Amino acid sequence: MHFTVRKYKNPQNKEDSEKYYPVPFYIGTKDLSDLASEIAHSTSLTKSDVSAVIEELLVVFNNHLVNGEKIKIKGLGIFRASFSGKGCETEDEVNANSIDASSVKVTFVSDNSIRKALKTDISFTKVKR
Repeated sequence: MHFTVRKYKNPQNKEDSEKYYPVPFYIGTKDLSDLASEIAHSTSLTKSDVSAVIEELLVVFNNHLVNGEKIKIKGLGIFRASFSGKGCETEDEVNANSIDASSVKVTFVSDNSIRKALKTDISFTKVKR
C-alpha cells in the first residue's frame, strides 16, 4: 500500500506543534465494472451476469438496511445503518424527530479474516504527492 506524508496538528491535542504523519495514498478506484470484469475472468460467468448480480445485491442490501437489519457476509464483514440524534432530558421526549436524518450512514465492520490478511500481507511504500 502506498502512503504519503502530511503535516497537521494532533487532533487529540491542538496545543501540540504540527507534526508529520503517514497517510494512505490511493492509486486508483475500482468500480462495479472493474470488479465484474475481474470476477468474470476467474469464473464461468459473464461480466454482464456478474454485474447484474452485484446490482441486485445493492438493491437487496438497501432494502434490508432500511428495514433495520444488519447484513453479515462471512469473510467480508457486517454492514449496518446508523445515525446520530439530539439528546433529550427524558426518555419520553425521544422520538423520530430526535434523529438527525442527514446523519444516516452505512457503517461497515470488516471480518477478522480481512483485518488479519491486511496486517500480514501488506507492505508500505512511500510516494511523493
